[in-house]
Amino acid sequence: MNVLQEFFNTTFRETFPDLEVVVEPAPSGSGDPLLASMVAGDAPDIIDTWTSRATPYIDADQILDLKPLVDRDFSADALADFYPWVLEAQTLESGLQWGMPRYVNITVLWYNSSMLEEAGVGEPDESWNQDTYREAILSLTQKQGDRTRVYGGHIPAFAYGRFANKVEAWGGSVVDPADNTLATFDSAEGQAAAEWHRQLMIDERAITDLQFLTTGGGSEGVAGALANFGAGRIATLEEGFYPFAYADAIGENFPFAVAPPPSGPAGRPILGSADGFSIWSGSPNQDAA
Repeated sequence: MNVLQEFFNTTFRETFPDLEVVVEPAPSGSGDPLLASMVAGDAPDIIDTWTSRATPYIDADQILDLKPLVDRDFSADALADFYPWVLEAQTLESGLQWGMPRYVNITVLWYNSSMLEEAGVGEPDESWNQDTYREAILSLTQKQGDRTRVYGGHIPAFAYGRFANKVEAWGGSVVDPADNTLATFDSAEGQAAAEWHRQLMIDERAITDLQFLTTGGGSEGVAGALANFGAGRIATLEEGFYPFAYADAIGENFPFAVAPPPSGPAGRPILGSADGFSIWSGSPNQDAA
């Protein structure tokens, strides 16, 4: 955060001398303190958020529609720098645009090269499917009695945003493509996807669960997965593309690499995130923001 603040104090200020930016850490605590601060009229002008995180703010009319500002300030050439799917993910069917992309992030398969070599598992490539993946995860899992010492995989299927593409990989859909008010994840394909993950998580205890990630005050999110991967407690994991964070967490502990996530019976739909920046609708500095 100090590096980011220094950027705004120097490089940013050289371009925009009349603007002072103060970086604040995301609030923590029970409930949603950021939403509370919005409703109370004392929230940051700009917030860093993503699809599911932004939903309660949008529902409470606390997010500014960026479409008029984008139409005013962005040329067609400037917008062409963004992948269309990211902008589409940050625009509601009503036309309200709740965010602008922060970066492009897609899920990849990170793996501990040393663990794969020791277990006799070949390095993953585009030929891997759900069967190859399952066999590799089981081969990489190390147990001590009833306790899993090293998990063969980390697939955050306990988070909706990280499981929707798995349903599609099995040929299903979370909602009806023709009517997104109808849930269809209970289809045969959706249940098959859930069962594949359930067996590995519950029956085999070969992929991580929330209890493992949060034990001892750990994080259920990316930070928790990173910490455990870097410590050698997870052999492979499906996560976003954060090369510098991974290099920092792993250090010189072991060699690691990335590969495309294995395909499912119906293909390889890759999860892409819609992380971005939103403007609080109550901000007194909307134009500057």
